[in-house]
Amino acid sequence: MSKFYTYIVLLLAFVLPSRGTDIPHIVNYQGKLTDSTGVAINDTVTIIFRVYDADSAGTVLWMEAHPLVPVFNGLFDTRLVETIPMLLAFDEPYFLELEVNSEVFSPRIPFSTVPYSFRAVFADSCAYADSTGTVFWGNIVGIPDEIMMEGEDVALLNIDTLNAYAETTHTHALADLSDVDTSGILTGNVLKWNGSTWIPAIDDTGSIGSTAVHESLFIWNQDTIAQPADMRITGTAIAETLDVTDIRGQGSMYSDVPAIYNISMVGINVSLATLTYGAGGSGSAISLSFDGVFDDQNGLNGANFAVEIVRNPGMSETIVAETEVFIFDEDFYKMEPVTLKGMDTPPTGSHDYEVRARALTEPYTAGRCLRGRFMLSEIKE
Repeated sequence: MSKFYTYIVLLLAFVLPSRGTDIPHIVNYQGKLTDSTGVAINDTVTIIFRVYDADSAGTVLWMEAHPLVPVFNGLFDTRLVETIPMLLAFDEPYFLELEVNSEVFSPRIPFSTVPYSFRAVFADSCAYADSTGTVFWGNIVGIPDEIMMEGEDVALLNIDTLNAYAETTHTHALADLSDVDTSGILTGNVLKWNGSTWIPAIDDTGSIGSTAVHESLFIWNQDTIAQPADMRITGTAIAETLDVTDIRGQGSMYSDVPAIYNISMVGINVSLATLTYGAGGSGSAISLSFDGVFDDQNGLNGANFAVEIVRNPGMSETIVAETEVFIFDEDFYKMEPVTLKGMDTPPTGSHDYEVRARALTEPYTAGRCLRGRFMLSEIKE
Protein backbone atom coordinates (compact mmCIF):
# COMPACT_ATOMS: atom_id res chain seq x y z
CA MET A 1 0.00 0.00 0.00
CA SER A 2 1.43 3.36 -0.96
CA LYS A 3 2.21 5.66 1.94
CA PHE A 4 0.89 8.81 0.28
CA TYR A 5 -2.35 7.93 -1.39
CA THR A 6 -4.55 10.98 -0.92
CA TYR A 7 -4.21 14.74 -0.71
CA ILE A 8 -6.46 17.77 -0.18
CA VAL A 9 -5.76 21.09 -1.88
CA LEU A 10 -6.10 23.95 0.61
CA LEU A 11 -4.92 26.97 -1.36
CA LEU A 12 -3.46 27.84 -4.76
CA ALA A 13 -2.83 31.57 -5.18
CA PHE A 14 -0.68 33.72 -7.44
CA VAL A 15 0.93 36.77 -5.81
CA LEU A 16 0.90 39.43 -8.52
CA PRO A 17 2.25 42.85 -7.41
CA SER A 18 1.80 46.11 -9.29
CA ARG A 19 3.20 46.21 -12.79
CA GLY A 20 6.93 47.09 -13.04
CA THR A 21 10.16 46.10 -14.71
CA ASP A 22 10.63 43.07 -12.43
CA ILE A 23 7.37 41.28 -11.60
CA PRO A 24 7.97 38.31 -9.23
CA HIS A 25 5.29 35.78 -10.28
CA ILE A 26 5.19 33.51 -7.23
CA VAL A 27 2.77 30.63 -6.61
CA ASN A 28 1.94 30.03 -2.95
CA TYR A 29 0.76 26.39 -2.63
CA GLN A 30 -0.66 24.60 0.41
CA GLY A 31 -2.00 21.09 0.70
CA LYS A 32 -2.65 18.16 3.04
CA LEU A 33 -1.18 14.63 2.86
CA THR A 34 -2.54 11.53 4.62
CA ASP A 35 -1.65 7.86 4.63
CA SER A 36 -3.87 5.12 3.21
CA THR A 37 -6.02 5.13 6.37
CA GLY A 38 -6.66 8.86 6.21
CA VAL A 39 -4.28 9.75 9.07
CA ALA A 40 -2.29 12.97 8.55
CA ILE A 41 1.46 12.36 8.20
CA ASN A 42 4.52 14.06 9.72
CA ASP A 43 7.53 13.73 7.43
CA THR A 44 9.79 15.45 4.89
CA VAL A 45 8.84 14.61 1.32
CA THR A 46 9.91 15.32 -2.26
CA ILE A 47 7.22 16.97 -4.39
CA ILE A 48 7.50 17.55 -8.15
CA PHE A 49 4.99 20.06 -9.57
CA ARG A 50 4.08 19.95 -13.28
CA VAL A 51 1.75 22.10 -15.40
CA TYR A 52 0.03 20.40 -18.37
CA ASP A 53 -2.17 21.65 -21.19
CA ALA A 54 -4.71 18.86 -20.61
CA ASP A 55 -6.39 17.10 -17.67
CA SER A 56 -4.83 13.79 -18.80
CA ALA A 57 -1.88 12.95 -21.06
CA GLY A 58 -1.00 16.23 -22.85
CA THR A 59 2.29 18.17 -22.82
CA VAL A 60 4.34 19.30 -19.82
CA LEU A 61 4.55 23.11 -20.03
CA TRP A 62 6.41 23.74 -16.74
CA MET A 63 8.04 21.63 -14.02
CA GLU A 64 9.78 22.34 -10.70
CA ALA A 65 11.11 19.93 -8.04
CA HIS A 66 10.99 20.62 -4.29
CA PRO A 67 13.13 17.89 -2.71
CA LEU A 68 12.75 18.78 1.00
CA VAL A 69 9.16 19.78 1.85
CA PRO A 70 8.31 19.50 5.59
CA VAL A 71 4.86 18.08 6.41
CA PHE A 72 3.37 18.68 9.90
CA ASN A 73 0.02 17.16 10.85
CA GLY A 74 -0.47 16.45 7.16
CA LEU A 75 -0.13 20.12 6.15
CA PHE A 76 2.58 21.52 3.89
CA ASP A 77 3.24 24.98 2.45
CA THR A 78 5.66 25.80 -0.39
CA ARG A 79 6.38 28.54 -2.92
CA LEU A 80 6.54 27.68 -6.62
CA VAL A 81 8.13 29.51 -9.58
CA GLU A 82 11.12 30.58 -7.45
CA THR A 83 13.73 28.59 -9.42
CA ILE A 84 12.09 27.78 -12.79
CA PRO A 85 10.21 30.66 -14.56
CA MET A 86 6.62 29.89 -15.57
CA LEU A 87 6.63 31.42 -19.08
CA LEU A 88 2.97 30.81 -19.90
CA ALA A 89 0.52 33.21 -21.58
CA PHE A 90 -2.43 32.04 -19.40
CA ASP A 91 -4.77 32.25 -22.40
CA GLU A 92 -5.87 28.59 -22.32
CA PRO A 93 -6.76 25.99 -19.64
CA TYR A 94 -3.85 24.62 -17.56
CA PHE A 95 -3.74 21.68 -15.12
CA LEU A 96 -1.41 21.14 -12.15
CA GLU A 97 -0.04 17.65 -11.34
CA LEU A 98 1.73 16.62 -8.10
CA GLU A 99 4.22 13.78 -7.72
CA VAL A 100 4.99 12.98 -4.06
CA ASN A 101 7.90 10.61 -3.42
CA SER A 102 7.51 9.10 -6.93
CA GLU A 103 3.72 8.70 -6.58
CA VAL A 104 1.77 10.75 -9.16
CA PHE A 105 -1.58 12.05 -7.90
CA SER A 106 -4.68 11.97 -10.07
CA PRO A 107 -6.79 13.75 -11.18
CA ARG A 108 -4.85 16.91 -12.06
CA ILE A 109 -5.95 20.23 -10.57
CA PRO A 110 -7.41 22.73 -13.08
CA PHE A 111 -6.13 26.29 -12.61
CA SER A 112 -8.92 28.64 -11.51
CA THR A 113 -9.47 32.38 -12.03
CA VAL A 114 -6.70 33.55 -9.68
CA PRO A 115 -3.74 32.22 -11.72
CA TYR A 116 -5.25 33.73 -14.86
CA SER A 117 -4.69 37.20 -13.33
CA PHE A 118 -1.27 36.94 -15.03
CA ARG A 119 -3.15 37.88 -18.19
CA ALA A 120 -3.87 41.31 -16.66
CA VAL A 121 -0.29 42.31 -17.58
CA PHE A 122 -1.45 42.61 -21.18
CA ALA A 123 -4.03 45.09 -22.44
CA ASP A 124 -6.21 42.97 -24.72
CA SER A 125 -8.60 45.84 -25.41
CA CYS A 126 -8.73 49.51 -24.47
CA ALA A 127 -11.74 50.82 -26.39
CA TYR A 128 -15.39 49.86 -26.74
CA ALA A 129 -16.41 48.48 -30.16
CA ASP A 130 -19.69 47.24 -31.61
CA SER A 131 -20.29 43.75 -33.03
CA THR A 132 -18.49 44.69 -36.28
CA GLY A 133 -15.35 45.87 -34.48
CA THR A 134 -16.05 49.58 -35.18
CA VAL A 135 -15.04 52.06 -32.48
CA PHE A 136 -17.07 55.30 -32.34
CA TRP A 137 -16.00 58.71 -31.02
CA GLY A 138 -19.43 59.01 -29.45
CA ASN A 139 -18.60 56.19 -27.03
CA ILE A 140 -15.95 58.32 -25.29
CA VAL A 141 -17.30 59.91 -22.09
CA GLY A 142 -15.94 62.30 -19.46
CA ILE A 143 -14.15 64.64 -21.90
CA PRO A 144 -12.75 67.78 -20.12
CA ASP A 145 -14.09 71.21 -21.13
CA GLU A 146 -10.56 72.31 -22.19
CA ILE A 147 -10.73 70.26 -25.41
CA MET A 148 -14.15 71.51 -26.54
CA MET A 149 -13.98 73.23 -29.96
CA GLU A 150 -16.42 76.06 -30.74
CA GLY A 151 -19.06 74.49 -28.56
CA GLU A 152 -18.74 71.07 -30.24
CA ASP A 153 -17.75 67.93 -28.35
CA VAL A 154 -14.60 66.35 -29.81
CA ALA A 155 -16.13 62.92 -29.28
CA LEU A 156 -18.85 63.72 -31.80
CA LEU A 157 -16.54 65.01 -34.57
CA ASN A 158 -15.25 62.92 -37.47
CA ILE A 159 -11.81 63.22 -39.11
CA ASP A 160 -13.01 65.60 -41.84
CA THR A 161 -14.42 68.01 -39.25
CA LEU A 162 -11.18 67.92 -37.29
CA ASN A 163 -9.11 68.60 -40.43
CA ALA A 164 -11.32 71.51 -41.39
CA TYR A 165 -10.99 73.00 -37.90
CA ALA A 166 -7.21 72.55 -37.96
CA GLU A 167 -6.86 74.34 -41.32
CA THR A 168 -8.96 77.32 -40.18
CA THR A 169 -6.79 77.73 -37.06
CA HIS A 170 -3.53 77.57 -39.14
CA THR A 171 -2.39 74.25 -37.69
CA HIS A 172 -1.60 71.16 -39.73
CA ALA A 173 -4.52 68.98 -40.84
CA LEU A 174 -4.49 65.49 -39.34
CA ALA A 175 -4.72 63.66 -42.67
CA ASP A 176 -3.06 66.12 -45.08
CA LEU A 177 0.77 66.21 -45.51
CA SER A 178 0.80 68.12 -48.81
CA ASP A 179 2.51 71.17 -47.29
CA VAL A 180 5.46 69.20 -45.82
CA ASP A 181 8.87 70.00 -47.33
CA THR A 182 10.39 66.59 -48.21
CA SER A 183 13.66 67.84 -49.75
CA GLY A 184 16.77 66.26 -48.22
CA ILE A 185 14.72 63.75 -46.21
CA LEU A 186 16.73 61.03 -44.40
CA THR A 187 15.71 57.65 -42.95
CA GLY A 188 14.63 58.10 -39.35
CA ASN A 189 13.73 61.82 -39.64
CA VAL A 190 10.73 63.25 -37.80
CA LEU A 191 8.55 66.28 -38.59
CA LYS A 192 9.54 69.56 -36.92
CA TRP A 193 7.99 73.03 -37.10
CA ASN A 194 10.50 75.70 -38.20
CA GLY A 195 8.15 78.63 -37.62
CA SER A 196 6.40 78.58 -40.97
CA THR A 197 6.12 74.98 -42.18
CA TRP A 198 6.75 71.35 -41.24
CA ILE A 199 10.08 69.88 -42.37
CA PRO A 200 11.82 66.50 -41.89
CA ALA A 201 14.63 66.73 -39.31
CA ILE A 202 16.69 64.58 -36.97
CA ASP A 203 15.26 63.77 -33.55
CA ASP A 204 17.92 65.42 -31.37
CA THR A 205 17.82 68.20 -28.75
CA GLY A 206 16.35 70.75 -31.13
CA SER A 207 18.67 71.48 -34.06
CA ILE A 208 17.17 71.26 -37.56
CA GLY A 209 19.02 70.44 -40.75
CA SER A 210 19.59 67.96 -43.53
CA THR A 211 22.73 66.37 -42.00
CA ALA A 212 21.97 63.72 -39.40
CA VAL A 213 24.92 64.31 -37.06
CA HIS A 214 23.19 62.27 -34.36
CA GLU A 215 21.38 59.79 -36.60
CA SER A 216 22.82 56.64 -34.98
CA LEU A 217 21.70 56.41 -31.37
CA PHE A 218 22.53 52.77 -30.68
CA ILE A 219 24.49 50.63 -28.25
CA TRP A 220 27.32 48.45 -29.54
CA ASN A 221 29.00 45.53 -27.78
CA GLN A 222 32.05 43.38 -28.49
CA ASP A 223 30.14 40.74 -30.47
CA THR A 224 29.12 40.79 -34.12
CA ILE A 225 25.74 39.07 -33.72
CA ALA A 226 22.64 41.11 -32.84
CA GLN A 227 21.03 39.93 -29.58
CA PRO A 228 18.10 40.95 -27.36
CA ALA A 229 19.15 43.48 -24.74
CA ASP A 230 18.15 45.22 -21.53
CA MET A 231 19.64 48.73 -21.32
CA ARG A 232 20.24 51.25 -18.55
CA ILE A 233 22.27 54.47 -18.84
CA THR A 234 23.63 56.30 -15.80
CA GLY A 235 25.61 59.52 -15.74
CA THR A 236 26.17 61.52 -18.95
CA ALA A 237 25.22 59.86 -22.26
CA ILE A 238 27.09 61.04 -25.37
CA ALA A 239 25.84 60.22 -28.88
CA GLU A 240 28.38 60.03 -31.71
CA THR A 241 28.14 59.23 -35.41
CA LEU A 242 28.45 55.43 -35.76
CA ASP A 243 27.85 53.11 -38.69
CA VAL A 244 25.33 51.01 -36.76
CA THR A 245 21.92 49.74 -37.85
CA ASP A 246 20.68 47.81 -34.83
CA ILE A 247 20.85 47.53 -31.05
CA ARG A 248 23.36 45.04 -29.68
CA GLY A 249 23.66 44.02 -26.06
CA GLN A 250 23.50 41.28 -23.49
CA GLY A 251 21.87 37.98 -24.52
CA SER A 252 21.17 34.56 -23.03
CA MET A 253 20.19 31.02 -24.06
CA TYR A 254 19.36 27.71 -22.38
CA SER A 255 19.09 23.99 -23.05
CA ASP A 256 17.06 21.47 -21.06
CA VAL A 257 18.11 17.88 -20.30
CA PRO A 258 15.97 16.01 -22.88
CA ALA A 259 15.62 12.67 -21.06
CA ILE A 260 16.55 10.66 -17.95
CA TYR A 261 20.22 9.63 -18.17
CA ASN A 262 21.90 6.76 -16.30
CA ILE A 263 25.31 7.51 -14.77
CA SER A 264 26.53 3.96 -14.23
CA MET A 265 30.03 3.43 -15.68
CA VAL A 266 33.10 4.71 -13.84
CA GLY A 267 35.16 7.13 -15.93
CA ILE A 268 32.64 7.36 -18.80
CA ASN A 269 31.25 10.87 -19.45
CA VAL A 270 27.50 11.20 -19.98
CA SER A 271 26.46 14.35 -21.89
CA LEU A 272 23.36 15.93 -20.29
CA ALA A 273 22.89 19.18 -22.28
CA THR A 274 24.83 21.34 -24.78
CA LEU A 275 24.92 24.96 -25.97
CA THR A 276 26.83 26.69 -28.79
CA TYR A 277 28.08 30.27 -28.35
CA GLY A 278 29.74 32.57 -30.91
CA ALA A 279 32.22 35.05 -29.42
CA GLY A 280 32.73 38.06 -31.67
CA GLY A 281 35.79 39.41 -29.85
CA SER A 282 37.75 39.54 -26.62
CA GLY A 283 36.15 41.01 -23.53
CA SER A 284 32.82 39.16 -23.74
CA ALA A 285 32.52 37.17 -20.52
CA ILE A 286 29.74 34.59 -20.14
CA SER A 287 28.06 33.12 -17.09
CA LEU A 288 27.23 29.39 -17.21
CA SER A 289 24.95 27.58 -14.77
CA PHE A 290 23.26 24.21 -14.44
CA ASP A 291 20.39 23.30 -12.12
CA GLY A 292 19.38 19.64 -12.10
CA VAL A 293 17.85 16.85 -10.04
CA PHE A 294 19.69 13.54 -9.56
CA ASP A 295 18.87 10.32 -7.68
CA ASP A 296 20.50 7.03 -6.56
CA GLN A 297 18.22 4.86 -8.75
CA ASN A 298 16.06 3.34 -6.02
CA GLY A 299 18.90 3.06 -3.52
CA LEU A 300 21.02 0.45 -5.35
CA ASN A 301 24.26 0.96 -3.36
CA GLY A 302 23.96 4.75 -3.63
CA ALA A 303 25.55 7.04 -6.22
CA ASN A 304 28.85 8.96 -6.44
CA PHE A 305 29.54 11.02 -9.55
CA ALA A 306 31.03 14.29 -10.85
CA VAL A 307 29.11 17.02 -12.68
CA GLU A 308 31.13 19.32 -14.95
CA ILE A 309 30.66 22.25 -17.34
CA VAL A 310 33.28 22.20 -20.13
CA ARG A 311 34.13 24.32 -23.17
CA ASN A 312 34.83 22.43 -26.42
CA PRO A 313 34.85 18.90 -24.87
CA GLY A 314 37.64 16.68 -26.16
CA MET A 315 41.45 16.65 -26.17
CA SER A 316 41.80 20.45 -25.72
CA GLU A 317 38.74 21.00 -23.52
CA THR A 318 38.51 23.62 -20.77
CA ILE A 319 36.69 22.75 -17.52
CA VAL A 320 34.69 25.83 -16.51
CA ALA A 321 33.07 24.42 -13.33
CA GLU A 322 32.82 21.07 -11.55
CA THR A 323 31.40 19.48 -8.40
CA GLU A 324 31.18 16.03 -6.81
CA VAL A 325 27.83 14.54 -5.74
CA PHE A 326 27.32 11.67 -3.27
CA ILE A 327 23.82 10.27 -2.71
CA PHE A 328 23.27 7.46 -0.21
CA ASP A 329 20.59 6.47 2.27
CA GLU A 330 20.37 2.99 3.83
CA ASP A 331 16.59 3.04 4.02
CA PHE A 332 15.22 5.25 1.25
CA TYR A 333 15.56 6.04 -2.44
CA LYS A 334 16.82 9.62 -2.51
CA MET A 335 16.71 12.61 -4.86
CA GLU A 336 19.29 15.39 -4.76
CA PRO A 337 19.17 18.89 -6.35
CA VAL A 338 22.51 19.98 -7.84
CA THR A 339 23.52 23.55 -8.80
CA LEU A 340 26.73 24.32 -10.71
CA LYS A 341 27.93 27.81 -11.74
CA GLY A 342 30.98 29.10 -13.61
CA MET A 343 32.40 32.04 -15.63
CA ASP A 344 34.29 31.88 -18.93
CA THR A 345 35.90 34.36 -21.36
CA PRO A 346 36.21 32.43 -24.63
CA PRO A 347 38.37 33.62 -27.55
CA THR A 348 36.85 34.81 -30.82
CA GLY A 349 34.93 32.11 -32.65
CA SER A 350 32.27 29.43 -32.12
CA HIS A 351 32.43 27.31 -28.96
CA ASP A 352 30.49 24.26 -27.76
CA TYR A 353 29.64 24.10 -24.06
CA GLU A 354 28.53 20.86 -22.40
CA VAL A 355 27.28 19.85 -18.97
CA ARG A 356 28.16 16.22 -18.27
CA ALA A 357 28.26 13.64 -15.46
CA ARG A 358 30.66 10.77 -14.74
CA ALA A 359 30.50 7.94 -12.17
CA LEU A 360 33.48 8.11 -9.78
CA THR A 361 33.53 5.19 -7.33
CA GLU A 362 32.53 1.52 -7.30
CA PRO A 363 30.06 0.24 -6.24
CA TYR A 364 28.24 3.63 -6.14
CA THR A 365 27.28 3.53 -9.81
CA ALA A 366 23.48 3.68 -9.72
CA GLY A 367 22.97 7.42 -10.23
CA ARG A 368 20.63 9.10 -12.69
CA CYS A 369 19.97 12.64 -13.92
CA LEU A 370 16.20 13.11 -13.88
CA ARG A 371 15.97 16.64 -15.29
CA GLY A 372 17.86 19.91 -15.52
CA ARG A 373 18.43 23.22 -17.33
CA PHE A 374 21.75 24.52 -18.72
CA MET A 375 21.92 28.36 -18.92
CA LEU A 376 24.36 30.71 -20.70
CA SER A 377 24.28 34.50 -20.24
CA GLU A 378 26.58 37.20 -21.62
CA ILE A 379 28.11 39.77 -19.26
CA LYS A 380 29.41 42.87 -21.07
CA GLU A 381 32.16 45.05 -19.59
